[in-house]
Amino acid sequence: MSHYIKASKKTFSKCAQDCLVRPLLKQRETGELCDIVLKLNGRRYYAHRAILALWSPYFLSMFTCNMREKNIREIDLSASLDLEQNSVFSTVLDYLYTGTLPLTTEIITDVVKISDFLLLDDVREFCQQFLLGLGNLDLSNCLRIRFLAEDHNLPDVAAAARSIIEARFHDYLIHHEDILDLPWEWLV
Repeated sequence: MSHYIKASKKTFSKCAQDCLVRPLLKQRETGELCDIVLKLNGRRYYAHRAILALWSPYFLSMFTCNMREKNIREIDLSASLDLEQNSVFSTVLDYLYTGTLPLTTEIITDVVKISDFLLLDDVREFCQQFLLGLGNLDLSNCLRIRFLAEDHNLPDVAAAARSIIEARFHDYLIHHEDILDLPWEWLV
């Protein structure tokens, strides 16, 4: 005789990645069911207000306060974001949906700018960790990175870049024309 135990409750679930993220990303590709279009230098990015507002205080304020953008379908960010590679904006938007952010030295400057503009503190922290990582800050890029760090509130990166500049100032002076861009107060 078999003895079966009666279960009074059992919960079944699907992975959120399959149920939520993939369909939302597909909607971003086609624009279907997206309720906002972000424009940047002629390129259009479809998105969902709820997702943007969930992760970005910038968008939360825009969509919930009495700003004119609250009720319009297209928002042009071209005048506010000056990026070297506009495609990086899509990478950051994908992060808001997936939680995954691939960082490289080629895109780090634009990701820092976007994170600062959209008030994405977690992304800013990822950028800071990346820049402070082994080999990502060196004599060849320390001045450019210091300017970036000073402009976008990355104090640990700014301090590390300053240390490199101070320790190897002579080498930097000889081998880099960027020295001409230094503010006078940095030289005294």
